[in-house]
Amino acid sequence: MMGEIELAIKDFDTAIELRPDHAIPYNNRAIAYRNIGEIDKALEDTTKAIELHPNFAEAYNNRGNAYVQKGITNLAINDFTKAIILNPDRAEPYCNRGVVFERMGDYNDAIKDYEYAITLDDSYAEAYNNLGVVYNRLDEFDKAIKNFTTAITLKADLAMAYAGRGYAYWKKGDEKLAMLDYDKAIDIKPDFAEVYHNRGLVHLLNANTKNAMADFNKAIEYKPDFGEAYYNRAFVWSHMQDWEKAKLDLNVAKIIGKNNFTSTINADRYIANIEQKHITLPEDIAEMLTSPQL
Repeated sequence: MMGEIELAIKDFDTAIELRPDHAIPYNNRAIAYRNIGEIDKALEDTTKAIELHPNFAEAYNNRGNAYVQKGITNLAINDFTKAIILNPDRAEPYCNRGVVFERMGDYNDAIKDYEYAITLDDSYAEAYNNLGVVYNRLDEFDKAIKNFTTAITLKADLAMAYAGRGYAYWKKGDEKLAMLDYDKAIDIKPDFAEVYHNRGLVHLLNANTKNAMADFNKAIEYKPDFGEAYYNRAFVWSHMQDWEKAKLDLNVAKIIGKNNFTSTINADRYIANIEQKHITLPEDIAEMLTSPQL
């Protein structure tokens, strides 16, 4: 049975057959294709829409989003900038361009774009959320919390805002508020792998191995290539002195190739929790747990 998006694509197909010189159905079909992961088809349709209507700001914005999903950042920035030139009063292209700057590590330009998007639309919850994400990356957690809270006030079911605020609270040492936000994010989005992982870290720091294991298992279930979750689950196996499973998870994490895991900054604390139980880590596992190559 066809889903709603597939049925919408069929309707757009019909519209294009009836009016092949009309840009809007191509643009709308591109959005549908992007929503089901057919990025190349989305690029084809947005490009066709632009050929038919060279000043179609929304098509440039949508093609920019497709380029983001393909990881082609320079073309994404070009398209978002073109959309802004054609329609400078629309907030979304600024926010979208900010996402690209953020992913490139250009946090100053990301902040500028997010803030300008907010001046155009002060009810834009996602822009406040994205500002919070940048401030988390900059370790400016009070600013992050302020922006995530505004996002939540504007859009109470924005799971990523609860996730981001929870992380900020955790980094400030307020585990209680962090857990409340993580729980809320999972309640809204039950397959939110990153939040299960982050909640698992809180449990791990408190040597609550049962709940940590449950959360890391969920993170891996929903995101099987989540290297950091395998790495941190190895600490739980080490608490349980199941060295083979610990080594297996560490090897999987290494194979996945996720270097510079953010949670390795707490590796010494995790190991201290294990040693407090008078457990001696085997040398090879201790080396893998603290290795910067992981």
